[in-house]
Amino acid sequence: MKIKSFTDRATNAVGSRRRPRPAPTETRRSSECGRTSEVEALRVLQVVTLVSGVGAFGGPTRVAVNQCEALQARGYETLLVGGSADLPLSTSRMGAASLQLFPVRRVAGSKPMVYLWSPSMLRWLWRHVRDFDVVHVHLARDGVALPAAVIARLRGRPYVTQTHCMVIPRTEIAQRAVDGLATRRVLRHAATVFALRTEEIGQLTAVLGAPRRIDLLPNGIALPPTPAVASASNGPEFLFLARLHPRKRAPVFVDAAAALLSTGLQASFTLVGPDEGDGAAVSSAIAEFAARNPRRADALRWTGALAPEEISARMAAANVYVLPSVDEPFPMTVIEAMAAGKPVIVTDSNGLAGVVRDYGAGIVVPDDSAQALVEAMQRLASEPSLAERMGRQALAAVRETFSIDAVADILEGRYRAATTTTTASHPAHERNRTVERPAPQ
Repeated sequence: MKIKSFTDRATNAVGSRRRPRPAPTETRRSSECGRTSEVEALRVLQVVTLVSGVGAFGGPTRVAVNQCEALQARGYETLLVGGSADLPLSTSRMGAASLQLFPVRRVAGSKPMVYLWSPSMLRWLWRHVRDFDVVHVHLARDGVALPAAVIARLRGRPYVTQTHCMVIPRTEIAQRAVDGLATRRVLRHAATVFALRTEEIGQLTAVLGAPRRIDLLPNGIALPPTPAVASASNGPEFLFLARLHPRKRAPVFVDAAAALLSTGLQASFTLVGPDEGDGAAVSSAIAEFAARNPRRADALRWTGALAPEEISARMAAANVYVLPSVDEPFPMTVIEAMAAGKPVIVTDSNGLAGVVRDYGAGIVVPDDSAQALVEAMQRLASEPSLAERMGRQALAAVRETFSIDAVADILEGRYRAATTTTTASHPAHERNRTVERPAPQ
């Protein structure tokens, strides 16, 4: 199989000359027990429900991009496909990851993601999924990722699933029907099912209704060469960088910031992220604070959404990262902040609370205590040496626990195990086929 250059989708449509690139059938060298051997690079198709230029789908897309970049660095040919939330369909890359976007539709104008679907993407998958060696589906109960896994199964391609705590037991009739028709079969027949934490293993087992092997796979991130040191000459900046969804509790951050600024604390508080329900409440609270404290109005701001490729630089410019959300399974933004060497403040129901405590990488506060959040920010603002030490510990935690290289090692092992049993049914003439990328729609 020969996959046409992922960066040249638009030029194919108009017949422009494409720049040559190495064929994906090239082998890479690996070493085991001192012996060097040739290992054929796999063709990996990753599927995610939505790709957004402002991070609207949150962590799963960033996880998929990180994985694709790490695999590409090892010589694998990868393609990430998904529905476009707000990007032009001609967008062919996110970061260094090769990208193919498709239009998505909502059933009857509905808002929940479960009612999203992409007919053109599913048609493309049906035609081309056999041109890849393995399919990695970032699975949710929606009309994009779930049918993509079904297509991989029906077309005989080995696939793995990663559910990001999005597939949990439900009692609604519609959800139970979807599980009976598709979800259980998809999970049952997957070569590997990945979970973020042990609690998710229990949830997936409950959905399945029977035990099966489920592997833990943490979210991974590439470390910056040298974490930047943010200036605190005018006081530290506390950053909330997340979707303004009710679960993230952005208004709680605003209330805590307003309380601290009202005491005369020299600090600034910034919210960054798209509005997903709490924007009006946040804007109102900020306006009310500015009216009461006109001289400090610039110290509390919401600057709107940010492109994913700008997140690392924005984290580096802050001093402390704060995420007061509850029941957050494995937030990528917390890992990104820690990778930037920033201390973090999270709630005790956050899936990373244990890591933060164990490494001394920040402060964990009770879910239901706004006062504890105020005190945690006050402490880090008044003890800069403590904040710096916690930032160093945060970076150490990422190096030891969330290395993208360790994640790529796990993926390589599971991908190769999945493809071993299908090699005989994947003849050479089929592996040499060319995957045509559709013109922008």
